[in-house]
Amino acid sequence: MLNSKRIYIVPLLGFAIIILIGWIILMLPMCSNGNVSSLDALFSAVSATCVTGLTTVNIAQDYTFIGQVIIAIITEIGSIGFVTFISFVLNIRKKRIPLSDTLLLSSALNETHFNKIKRRLKEVIKYTLVIEFIGSIFLSAVFIPRFGLEDGIWYSIFHSITAFCNAGFDLLGTSSFTAFANNIYLNIVLIVLMLLGGIGFFVIEDITICMKKRSIIHMSFHTKMVLWATFIIYFLSIVITRLIDPNITVLQAMFMGAATRTTGFSTVNMENASPLIKLFFSILMMIGGAPRFYIWWNKSYVYCSFSTTCS
Repeated sequence: MLNSKRIYIVPLLGFAIIILIGWIILMLPMCSNGNVSSLDALFSAVSATCVTGLTTVNIAQDYTFIGQVIIAIITEIGSIGFVTFISFVLNIRKKRIPLSDTLLLSSALNETHFNKIKRRLKEVIKYTLVIEFIGSIFLSAVFIPRFGLEDGIWYSIFHSITAFCNAGFDLLGTSSFTAFANNIYLNIVLIVLMLLGGIGFFVIEDITICMKKRSIIHMSFHTKMVLWATFIIYFLSIVITRLIDPNITVLQAMFMGAATRTTGFSTVNMENASPLIKLFFSILMMIGGAPRFYIWWNKSYVYCSFSTTCS
């Protein structure tokens, strides 16, 4: 009975603890330039943990480098899920994972065999870090020439994390990525990262396995449905965006088609956007990433227990 109760309490307490720790750290003088109130720090901690990307301050100006690193770390933990993160740490330290946490992981990772749970746990972290590392390398080709070596590397790492984790934080001020609206290379890299984060770990894993076997015969129904739904919604979002507002370029429509459903980045000046395009983007936000339309189809919440796939 106690274990059964703990299954529901652990994630709630976990997120509360991450928010509390993040809040306390972000209030330290070394994390801000003095313009961040305790309420702003709390808002940032909650937003990072829940990977929403909303902020009441300018992260680039009001938080120091250390503060930005803390936000990135909280975002990462919030994205992969508290239980997944703690279990991974315990696994590294060769400590026993409690039974209740094992049951949570079993649901989160869609696996029942204990040894396979441990393997999948490592794969979740591996896929996350590898994709973000590769993404940061590609982004550095744009950010280093523009912002210098140190800032360029950090901007690349930070935005790779927030793009793949579908968090939406950026270090570019209030204009988001509007200054890069015509940069085809940067747009494509960010779109790929956002879409990979949107389709989720299970789909990425299934695609990787099929690529290794050089066959799509054994691709799961879930993967096929997510890929088809993602393609259809993404294609329609581009077409409808262009029809509603012809002033929005095809590249901007492609970027917003991915960003509005998952991350929250923008290459369109939303302040000057028409009410109709704002309404359409709001609808795309409601649709969200892969797990949401999977839940609508399957009437199941099992996949939503793994936070990386929940946008």
